[in-house]
Amino acid sequence: TDGDKVFDKTDTEIDSGIGGDPAASQSAIIVPVPGDETLYYIFTTQAVNGTGLFEVRYSLFDLKLGLNGGLQQKNVLLFSRSTERITANERWVIVHEYGNNVFRSYPISADGIGQPVYSEIGSDHSFQSAVNAEGYMNLGSGNQIAVTLSTPGISNFVELFVLDDSTGVLSNFRQIDLNEPNGQVYGVEFSPGGNKIFATVKGSPTPSAIFEYYLDSLSRPVFKQRIDQNLELGAIQIGPDGQIYVAINGSNTLGIIQAVEDTTQFSTFNPSGFALLGGTNSRLGLPNFIDQNSNAFGGPGFTVAGACLGDTTIFEGVATDAIDNFLWSFGDGGTSTEDSTSHVYAAAGVYTVSMRLTNRCGLDTTIVRQVEIFAPPAPPSIPGAIALCTGAVTLDANIPNTPGIRHTWSNGATTQTVTLNNPASISVTNTSVNGCTSTAQTIVVDNRPPVDLGPDLTICEDDNSITILNAQNPGATYQWTINGVNASTIQTQGVDVTTPGIFTYEVTVTDPFTTCFTVEDKVITINVSPAVTLSQTDPTSCGTPDGTITLQLNPSVPPAGPYSYSLTGPNSFLQQDADLNAPSTIPFTGLEAGTYSAFVRDQISNCPSSPSIFLADVTLTITPTVTDPCIVAYSVTVAGGTGPYQFTLTDSGTGQVFGPSLPSTSPFLTTAIAPTLPAGNYILQIEDASGCIDSQNIAVTPNPPVTFTVDASDLCDATPSLTASGTATTYAWSTNVPGSIVGATNGATIQLLPGAGVVTFTVTGSGPAGCPFTQDVTIDVPATIVPTFTQSDACADQVILTAQPSGSFTYRWYANGSVTPDALGQSINLTSVDNGASYVVEVLSTVTGCVIRSAPQTVSVVGLITAGLSGTPACDDDQPFTLTATTNTTGETYAWFRDNVLITGQNTATINQTAAGIYRVEISKSGCMTPAQIQVIKLPLPQGNLPDRVIICNDPDNADPETSTVDLDPGAFQTYDWFKNELSLAYTDRVLTADSEGFYDVDVTNSFGCISRDRTEVINDCIPKIVAPNAFRPTSGVSDNKDFFAYTFFITDNFQVLIYNRWGELVFESKDKNFKWNGGYNNNTGQPLPPGTYAYVFKYESSFRPEKGTQEQRGGVVLIR
Repeated sequence: TDGDKVFDKTDTEIDSGIGGDPAASQSAIIVPVPGDETLYYIFTTQAVNGTGLFEVRYSLFDLKLGLNGGLQQKNVLLFSRSTERITANERWVIVHEYGNNVFRSYPISADGIGQPVYSEIGSDHSFQSAVNAEGYMNLGSGNQIAVTLSTPGISNFVELFVLDDSTGVLSNFRQIDLNEPNGQVYGVEFSPGGNKIFATVKGSPTPSAIFEYYLDSLSRPVFKQRIDQNLELGAIQIGPDGQIYVAINGSNTLGIIQAVEDTTQFSTFNPSGFALLGGTNSRLGLPNFIDQNSNAFGGPGFTVAGACLGDTTIFEGVATDAIDNFLWSFGDGGTSTEDSTSHVYAAAGVYTVSMRLTNRCGLDTTIVRQVEIFAPPAPPSIPGAIALCTGAVTLDANIPNTPGIRHTWSNGATTQTVTLNNPASISVTNTSVNGCTSTAQTIVVDNRPPVDLGPDLTICEDDNSITILNAQNPGATYQWTINGVNASTIQTQGVDVTTPGIFTYEVTVTDPFTTCFTVEDKVITINVSPAVTLSQTDPTSCGTPDGTITLQLNPSVPPAGPYSYSLTGPNSFLQQDADLNAPSTIPFTGLEAGTYSAFVRDQISNCPSSPSIFLADVTLTITPTVTDPCIVAYSVTVAGGTGPYQFTLTDSGTGQVFGPSLPSTSPFLTTAIAPTLPAGNYILQIEDASGCIDSQNIAVTPNPPVTFTVDASDLCDATPSLTASGTATTYAWSTNVPGSIVGATNGATIQLLPGAGVVTFTVTGSGPAGCPFTQDVTIDVPATIVPTFTQSDACADQVILTAQPSGSFTYRWYANGSVTPDALGQSINLTSVDNGASYVVEVLSTVTGCVIRSAPQTVSVVGLITAGLSGTPACDDDQPFTLTATTNTTGETYAWFRDNVLITGQNTATINQTAAGIYRVEISKSGCMTPAQIQVIKLPLPQGNLPDRVIICNDPDNADPETSTVDLDPGAFQTYDWFKNELSLAYTDRVLTADSEGFYDVDVTNSFGCISRDRTEVINDCIPKIVAPNAFRPTSGVSDNKDFFAYTFFITDNFQVLIYNRWGELVFESKDKNFKWNGGYNNNTGQPLPPGTYAYVFKYESSFRPEKGTQEQRGGVVLIR
């Protein structure tokens, strides 16, 4: 086999097309199937020429088929991307992949071809050089493998390996550098004993050389000699006779290497060692074997990803080979020479994309595809910023309700609208049916007055821990409701804790300027306290423990319980129980005199009741006299009993005990045990020296205090202050933050330290109008507020103004001196109509009520400038092409660059150029600039295939359609436009049938959009034609067969026919082209000539080319009698 055809033992071709290429270095190798002497595998390789897939294929030859065998299997792919190298032994077929350093070892057994064993070892056989894939690989003695590897002009190597015959793995890599950069190392072979290695380096075509190496004891190669030859040497191969043959290109002999296994001796070479059969010449090859790469290119073709305007469209080209060159045309003037490239289109539409592949081996093919670029959906219809003002905001991503749009919000929603009631930054992506997207983002800011009434609260009846709710926001308007009923209209709302129930306190706080409002509520649940009464009977005498107390649990409204109770009294008295329901009566007996306190707790709500009662065992005269009506101090006079006395005060409502005092004489001042007494009911217990006890109830009612309020409205001033005003005449101030009061701490007004922060100021007012009164005022003393604002990028698609400072503020915006009612919140969204406007932000502190304005600033709103760049085809015809920039704005300027060099004088949207290069346009407006870029490569012109001239014969006498017209076909192109003698024929098909003379032109357009004109000249030139029969019979019954005559075309009447017999005698002559010869001498029927062959001569003159003179046509005719 030569890799393509298969011959039997008689040299008869029995099959072909087995997949190999005779031009490959080692095109085939035949391997017997173990265990069956009638079966043989034929492995083939293909030449690495840039156009193939470099496949290793196999066929199975069966000697039992046919007379001398046949193919049982044929042309089966083993793998692709191989070098031209293949070798084998009885167990393994070894090939080398192309493009890497991987060997494949295929096991051959009676069961067939096994899975390959991969060995990644040695040098890469690079795609970048076809020569890297050429040359021989040989498997020699001791399973040594030698591989040639050439990089022309740089290096020539022989690489050595050892095959493990049991595993198929290659190892022990050694490299021989032939130290000869010129030529190509091609053939390689081991000596029969395996001690020597021979390699040929062929010239182009000469000179060549044979290199001899030996292997030392460690199998390391050692240079022995170089044999130069003025021949083109090729493969080296051991033949069946054990001789080492060398191919010599163009020679009628094969060379022979006489190998000497002694490593100390030189081998010899005889270039005429074996004579070939006569007429036979050697080429470069001997028995061929090759390897191939596993990764087929699979080209030509390309894939496209990214079909949306504004996105990058990715083109992935698929070559036929690593040596392929790419030329892309994207259909809008853009080009590239990369295999994988990208492009940005300037407009939506359908584009004709061409990918041309060429290589050094003659490949020239163009793949053309239509690529559609889709416009993205309109940007989501949400503003850049929106304020919460009168409630939740609804964002609609598709206000026009464009059909087929899908929505994806950053919060996970997939609906067209979302509703938000809290500040947020949220984006949405709209996706069209084509998969194109557009995205927008909005900032939801809160410009509602901030109100925080705190969490809902559950308290017990008469719990004064909360008595007032504060809605903050000084200067706002307020509307409070309690369970839906209007209540206070000021900043605060009192809380009534005396009535059990569930109460919803709701306040609506409205900014009177922006009308933004906040609704805040707080649910206060007031649980009923236990309804408890105590009654008693006093002990009968001093020290007698026979008093009684009755605790009565009464039903409450609303009902409550169950209850637990405890009763405590003198001498550590304690009695308690639980799980009691109302009504219940609990008696206590055997009690001593003294004050007893009950503690009753609702076991569900935990609400308590703590009444107290006293038992007296003596009667004393107790006279309490108020000595200070403000702090409520008493002077108590006691008469009776035995002094001194001990005094104790017990709060009847809470059970709180003050005292007992030290034994004291009468009168007694209560300040000794209670410096001040809050309003309430108290039990005053007096125990005399004998231990006898009497008590008296005292109702403590302090005199009204002075009244005053603290005004913090001046906190907004540069020197903030607090001012107290009311019925007090003197004031004393203190603070929990040292230094927060600047100057005097007495007087109605104090100066504050700006920026002191949150400070609690304590002020005590005094005066003749009432008792002294102390109140705490906690305020945030602000630092000097200097409002300002910043704007986002003026060149962005959305421009946002953001005010500072942040915090407990609301914001009001003014444009050109006028309020902008719709511009609310810390951030606002601007459009291009706002460009150049003067903006001011007004900041309102919701804590202090301070309102401060910023300095005016002029805003710049240019918006996002889009830039696109497209062009007409830049054809290689020295004609200008047009580049056009597109944008979404007006009033812009243009700057053009080629290869980063400014093109002077070009400042419009469209320019005409002639030079290839990378063109960039910069579109600018008001300091914003967006570039666009396109690569321009000169595109090849189409080359028509019309001949320079063609000849037709459109004479009316010419009935032959093959010559009267001609089909003009310029070849396969995209479009055609035909002309005749410079006039349009309005004909646009590929093939034009011409039936008249003239100059025919066709403008053909290739897939790159380039146009060229092809021309041919149609000449009307009827070639003279004379048709005569080759026999006639004067006695025939068919009239046309009775005479000898001729059909003449395109000749003049200047005609002569001469007929001769076999001896050269003229027997007939006529000058009439319409002659008829009847077979008689000079046409005399009375002198018939004998049958036989007669020669004739036609002398004629062309009617179209008379200038050629008299022409002749000779022939013969048989006269039949």
